[in-house]
Formats: sequence, C-alpha cells, structure tokens
Amino acid sequence: MEIIPNSNSQAAQESFVLNQLKEKRNGYYVEIGGYHATKDSNTYLLETEYNWSGVSLEIIQNRADLYNESRRNPCLAVDATTYDLLPYFIKNKWPKQIDYLQVDIEPAQQSLKALLNMPMNYRYSVITFEHDRYVGGDNDKYQAEAYDFLLSHGYKIVAHNVSNFEDWYVDPRVIDCSFLGSDIEPHTLFRFVK
Repeated sequence: MEIIPNSNSQAAQESFVLNQLKEKRNGYYVEIGGYHATKDSNTYLLETEYNWSGVSLEIIQNRADLYNESRRNPCLAVDATTYDLLPYFIKNKWPKQIDYLQVDIEPAQQSLKALLNMPMNYRYSVITFEHDRYVGGDNDKYQAEAYDFLLSHGYKIVAHNVSNFEDWYVDPRVIDCSFLGSDIEPHTLFRFVK
C-alpha cells in the first residue's frame, strides 16, 4: 500500500481508501464519529485535496460546531445510532454507491449500533469499522457481529485488526479483490486477510 502524503489518519485509513479507489477525486464519504476536523481525521485529505463531498455525524455539539468552522462539508450534531441518513442522502441526491464509510464512535458497542443503523440499500465501496478490540471486554463480540453483518451484505474483509482496533472492508462489486494473497507488501500497521 502506498502511503499518501499529508494524511492525518491515525492508521493510514485515507491511504487505504485512496489506494483502493485509485486516488479518486470528487468522491463521497460518510464519517460516523467526526471528532475533530483535522486531528486523526480519516476524511480531511479526501475533502481538501481530492474534493470529496461528505457528511460527518458527531454526537457532541461543540465538537460538531468546531468541525463546521473549519471544514467545507457538514458535520451534523446527531446520534449516529438513531439518526436516519436515508432522507439526507435522498434530499442531497447522493449516489447509490458511496465511496467511503467510516464507523468510529466510542464505545465499540455504539459503533456497532451505528453500523446497523446505516441505510444498506446504499452501497459503500470502502468501510473502516473501529471495534477497539485492544480494550477487551465485549469488543471482540462487537467486532464479530460487525463482520457477520457486513459479510451478509456482500462486503469482503481485507484487513483484520488494523493496529488492533479496526477492520477494513470493501465492496467486491466495485473494488478489485485480486490483491488478496498477492505479492503486495502489507503496511506494517495491519495484515491482509486471505
């Protein structure tokens, strides 16, 4: 995997997305867990250097406000576990194939609830799901439930336990998965799943 310069991602998520999508410009993202506009952001580079449109969901109002002060794309101060994104997609004429879905809220149980709440009549080319397995507790259970859910919708896992806190998926209908098991050297932060 080629690491994309200027990315602020914590574990090379933007690089993974851009590699899978061949450095696509004018894409679309959904960011569940906006947190900070730039720090450890998995979408900042997509928006600022690749002209992606997107929406972020952040439950904490002041974080959403700060995010909106420095980003072009909106951050909605809503609960991603209950907010219905479908009317937003329809109203804003989003494509049925969305390029990137990030699911990263705390605790991991909330990430799972948010994932299960996503409109699955839309497709997501690349998905990063944070399960925080390193914390312990039931997080391995939430990781397994997310895995089963995404596989049941036709997604394929391509990186498991990235930095021991995240799994990465792709939609094999649009992403070439022939790299699995090939001679591509995996980034040191994760291993590819065959």
